[in-house]
Amino acid sequence: PDASSLGFYPKDYDMCPQHKEKLKLFCEDDQELICLICRDSNKHKNHRVYPINEAARYYKHELALMVESLKKKHVHHQIIKANYEENLTQLMDEVSLTEQRIGRVFVHLHEYLRLEEENIMQELHNDAWQHFTVLEEIIMQLAFESTSISDTIQSVSEDLTQEDAIIFLMVRIRMAISDPKDVSVKIDGAKYKFLMLYNSWKKMVNEIGFNTASLSLDSDSAHWNLLIFNNMTSVTYSHNLKKPPSKTSRFSVYPFVLAKQGFSSGVHYWEVFVGCKADWVLGVTKQSVQRKAPISLAPQDGLWTLEKKGRHYVANSVPHVVIFSGFKPKKIGVYLDYEAGQVSFYNADKMNLMYTFKDTFTETLHPLFSPGMNFTPLRILHVNP
Repeated sequence: PDASSLGFYPKDYDMCPQHKEKLKLFCEDDQELICLICRDSNKHKNHRVYPINEAARYYKHELALMVESLKKKHVHHQIIKANYEENLTQLMDEVSLTEQRIGRVFVHLHEYLRLEEENIMQELHNDAWQHFTVLEEIIMQLAFESTSISDTIQSVSEDLTQEDAIIFLMVRIRMAISDPKDVSVKIDGAKYKFLMLYNSWKKMVNEIGFNTASLSLDSDSAHWNLLIFNNMTSVTYSHNLKKPPSKTSRFSVYPFVLAKQGFSSGVHYWEVFVGCKADWVLGVTKQSVQRKAPISLAPQDGLWTLEKKGRHYVANSVPHVVIFSGFKPKKIGVYLDYEAGQVSFYNADKMNLMYTFKDTFTETLHPLFSPGMNFTPLRILHVNP
């Protein structure tokens, strides 16, 4: 059936409204149906004009291609949607598991702290009881001596009436009485106000199973323009250093230095004071990293690093991720979970996550530091309890 019989269009839908001629052509330039007279008019002069059936076949083909493209986009959107839904489910599961873990940890910590409180209180009471016993013994001794002194006073008062000088002096010699000692018994304030609480805190950190890494810089790995000082915990760039002997362990291209400590298992955390430095690089690197030739700072070369370049923070992933942030952290925290394949960087001033790398580690990892090519130092902060 034609369109007019279906009631969609008027009966003369295929007629030119201007010339009342059959519409037989399609003007590509004006995107409209025209008749033969329209084609010869000035309006459509030199335009690209095609027979209607040919134009219809062309646009049907174009439309079919568009439909195929839309189908592919639809499938792609469905896949992306499914990925996000899976991500949402995983996130909800992760939140639930994390909530449970936090709950278990705090239940354990509450019980641990309760027992620690009981132990400290018991030790305080034991110390106090020992002091009480000493004081009671002293008080009893003083009471006995006080009674003895009262008796002596009465006896001496009677002896004062003795008129025989020899007898009086003999009695006087036997009257020697020692003075009581002034004894001060106190609780060890430092022990209970600080030392035992500090010890409990250290044990609590161990209860959590969290290792705050105590790091020192490895001078044998340091680029020759780096000066290490402050008990091997600070590093700065300098142009005035004498070039040290070449070593296979020394970085010769980039101003890098590694920590002496390496990790092949476990969870570790350390903090670095960066202050207001404009440039620095922090992270971890595999022990076998290339030290004598140019490399990227990315995981494919065995480095998982966060870098500051001027006002921007850049995670050296593939591709690089620029971290836009209104804050300027003075301290950067680095968290390494070896088994989970995770390296995370935090604004340690507020404990806000900046970026996380996920990977698989197969060899020992060393903390990496670079103060950039400026003279303000980086400083490792020892956060061990």
